[in-house]
This record gives sequence, structure tokens and C-alpha cells, in this order.
Amino acid sequence: MEQRQQKPDDRGNAASNIPYSGLPPGFVGLKPDLGGTLRTRRKEGGYGKQAVIAAAIGIAVESLSRIESNRAVPRPDTLDALLTVLELGWEKVAVRDHRAVVDEASTQSRRRDRMLDAGRELREARVQLGMTLRDLAARSGLSLAQLSRVESGQSGGRRVYDTHPDDVALPRDERRIIFSNPILADLVSRSHEPRS
Repeated sequence: MEQRQQKPDDRGNAASNIPYSGLPPGFVGLKPDLGGTLRTRRKEGGYGKQAVIAAAIGIAVESLSRIESNRAVPRPDTLDALLTVLELGWEKVAVRDHRAVVDEASTQSRRRDRMLDAGRELREARVQLGMTLRDLAARSGLSLAQLSRVESGQSGGRRVYDTHPDDVALPRDERRIIFSNPILADLVSRSHEPRS
């Protein structure tokens, strides 16, 4: 449920962010006081006691306590679930590296941009059709955490993405991304239909 806490850099600057895998494009690490941010949001936002949140995302209360006290870093799926339940965006818990912006996108970043676009389109379709993330999870057979990753442009795996059939012969970075999950594909296509 959690990863061992890494010691922050003593310099106390932007380099002291916590390296982390599974971040959305544009983010390079977690803010050093991730736990404090989560704890403050839970308490001040009226989300309930640690036991309520821990039960909602399927971790032990002790694990959440360690995360909130910055003694442990949550796994990516646990952090995704926490952000979803606490209704927090990545900008509140992660650090952007503005120096990393480049004029030309690399091969991998072009694919990630397409995944980000697909995720945004899915979120817009879901909201437009009046569905919550929990509703979509129940219908699609995907977890809340996985759908949260998809909507934020992160990898969702073969159960979520596929290559457009017309693009199979193209290099990977030039292929269009479609949703292989039929529920997600249907949701996006329904959102494009004219309303009467």
C-alpha cells in the first residue's frame, strides 16, 4: 500500500521533491509535504476520519496514518484513489519542472500527449453525461484508481487503450489512441452525438 519514505534533499529547494513514478505529464515529483496536504484536505474538507478514508480506498488505517505523517509514500494506485476521494488535483501534491519544457516533443511524449487528450475527452464526456467516476467504474469494470489515471493521461493498460485500426502500420508515436474498453468508447461517442 505504501512505499518507503525517501529522505528529502537537505537544501530545501525544488530539487527536494520526492521522485515518483506514475505522475501525469508535466510533473516531475511529489511535494515534500504530501502527507500534510492530504491530512489538511481530509480534515478541513470534512471528509471524515482516517478510518473512513482508509476504508473507502481499501488500505489500513495505519497505512493512511503513515502517509499523512510523511513517514511513507503511497503507491501510485493508492495516491490516485486518495486524490479521487479527497477531490484533489495533481497540482496540489506534485511539482512541475518548467525547465523541462522543450520545443519539440519526443516520441514518447507525443504518445503521452495523445493519452492526455483521450483522458480529457473521457472526463468531459463523463461529466457531460452526468456520470461520476464511481458510476463509470461500476459500468466499465475498471477501478476508480485506474479511471483516475486514464482521465489524467496516464497509462491504463491494454484494457483501456488500443491503436486505431487504420494506424497499425505507422510508427508507435504516430498512431492514434482509441479506447479498447467498449464502455469508455461508447461514452465518448455518445458525448459527440447532437442533443435533441
